[in-house]
Amino acid sequence: MFKWNWRSISATLRTTAVSARALVINAGIVAAFGLSGIGSTCLAQSSAPPSHVVDVNFDSGPQRNLGSEPVVVWNDIIEIQGAQWLRLEFSRVDLGQRFMAGNSSTIRIVSMLDGAEQTLTAKTAREWQNTSAYFNGDSVAIELIAYPNGNLNRVVVDSVVAGDIPDQGTIESICDGADDRVLSDVKRAGRSLPAGCTAWIIDDKNHCMLTAGHCASFGNTVVEFNVPLSNGNGSIVHPGPEDQYSVDPISQQFVNGGVGNDWAYFGCFENSQTGLTAFEAQGEFYELDMPSSPQNGDNIRITGFGTVAPPIDPRWNQVQKTHAGPYWSFSGSTVGYRTDTSGGNSGSAVLFETTGKAVGIHTHGGCSNGSGNNWGTGVNNAGLQNALANPRGVCASRDCIDLTITNLVAGQKATFTVEKGSRGSTVAVLWSNSVGSFQFSGAGWCVDFGIDLPANKPQSRIVTQGFFDQNGNFSKQVSIPGNTKGMDLAFQGAVKGTCPDDCMSNVVEATVQ
Repeated sequence: MFKWNWRSISATLRTTAVSARALVINAGIVAAFGLSGIGSTCLAQSSAPPSHVVDVNFDSGPQRNLGSEPVVVWNDIIEIQGAQWLRLEFSRVDLGQRFMAGNSSTIRIVSMLDGAEQTLTAKTAREWQNTSAYFNGDSVAIELIAYPNGNLNRVVVDSVVAGDIPDQGTIESICDGADDRVLSDVKRAGRSLPAGCTAWIIDDKNHCMLTAGHCASFGNTVVEFNVPLSNGNGSIVHPGPEDQYSVDPISQQFVNGGVGNDWAYFGCFENSQTGLTAFEAQGEFYELDMPSSPQNGDNIRITGFGTVAPPIDPRWNQVQKTHAGPYWSFSGSTVGYRTDTSGGNSGSAVLFETTGKAVGIHTHGGCSNGSGNNWGTGVNNAGLQNALANPRGVCASRDCIDLTITNLVAGQKATFTVEKGSRGSTVAVLWSNSVGSFQFSGAGWCVDFGIDLPANKPQSRIVTQGFFDQNGNFSKQVSIPGNTKGMDLAFQGAVKGTCPDDCMSNVVEATVQ
């Protein structure tokens, strides 16, 4: 049995994350937008929770399991003294996969403070871009669990992001002197990290998300839901990994163009613990609507994860709060309102209370005691509308058919089966060396692959193709070349004749045995 190795790290500081609450000073913005209410100083309202990066060296070394059952082949404890929270960064993740049994070696990480845990497979480690979820406290246990597939496994942690205690400063963009925001629990709104923003689930076909473009610029890699209260010193507390979602970078489209042109549209992978999407877990989304000119009595509600300052309880810092205030102006693709916000509110939905629909994305602060407005980018922004009409990555993929593969063994015949198709429709299965993105429209095909394909000749990657039978099924045996043993491959199916929509299968990642 393994015993935990406890190594307290002498912190080697590599870099310090600076709060991304950007001050934008642009006197020409008034003329550019034709809005007399926009002053010469507007605050882009992201607020990155303070942190620093510590260089470490935790290396499992090459590990192989030649037994018959999964076993822990390496473990350790990583501690960064004084850290409020941790996030691991891996320089190497080699996890052997046993494709025929559907198993992968795994990394298991557990918070020593509250027991929250995350399990990463070869697939989910890639989706998390070789990082972990966020963990509360200053130490985590990590272990490498090898499946009995004979493949080598190795994990190297070379740096750790360590959370710090925030300063208790002042808050800009409180409209009438007093912060009137109250705690809220809106399931469709989440906290975007590391930028320190707000993101929210929308009504597109795959229930992806919106936030501010400058949040994507500063870092939008994880979205957290069901966020607990912060610590008494104001440092944030993370929900468990079951409520954290890794952003698909291929899906992310954004513009950081200032007031009225500041938006991001993106999606997240399924949760590494539950296998659910954020929408499946939260069960709520915002409906989008075009903004219109305000009338007397119209209010805008902003719900998000803004910072606080005394006399507000520091446990409210960057947790979900809400406030409604007067809808002030609308021009071009800019909406203005006198609703209380602060750093961390960037990306929040601009909710028109009359209809209950989101008409914009909150991006900038400009309110003060008795004057000014806060600002957002309207849903009518042309660039945002174009992105919504042309989704990418997980926002575009639609698993309308199911792909399974059996007996993927070098020198033998594998069976490729596609189900849930339409009788007589043409289907093709393609292969790649890696997941990625490839889009194409032409010759009757409208496809949005989640695998990398050569742009000049994607048809060279066709494994098999044919027609669905009367039951909507297609199955074909294909000889696997003998020299492919050990290769990590990705496969995906597509249906012809579905334009302008695509009809794609799930991506199957596998190692040739």
